[in-house]
Amino acid sequence: MITEEIIRELLPYVKEEQRVNFANKFDEMFRRRPVEIPKPTLDEVLNIVSKHTGVSVKDIEGLCRKAEYSSARHLYCFIAKGCYPAMTWRQIGLRIKKDHATVIHSVKKIGADIFVGEEITDVVNGIAQEMNSPYLNVAIENYKKYDS
Repeated sequence: MITEEIIRELLPYVKEEQRVNFANKFDEMFRRRPVEIPKPTLDEVLNIVSKHTGVSVKDIEGLCRKAEYSSARHLYCFIAKGCYPAMTWRQIGLRIKKDHATVIHSVKKIGADIFVGEEITDVVNGIAQEMNSPYLNVAIENYKKYDS
């Protein structure tokens, strides 16, 4: 496999008149590759949701069924599944000590709220901007596109 190091080693041996073409090929191979955006960990997702909702991490993980706590829980599940679409429902739920059914319900609930234009949409958009996750942005857009 050709790497950037190999090309840099070969550059002095390329004829002067061919260096421009060589440099252009180099740019095509190494400068235009997609940039990997680092994904936040599930703990980071939990902390971001906690910061945006004002509900502590302990309360999000807890058993209390108050609306503010369960909304934050739902939001965490939606954001986590948006950032990690390949992660199983169970894996997402383990972080907040909930089962897969809770995670599935949460994702559907937040998706429905986005669809009907609830105020939670602004919170979700704020979190999405802060996290800059392409997967999450796609998940949000998939729910919004049915709104028209």
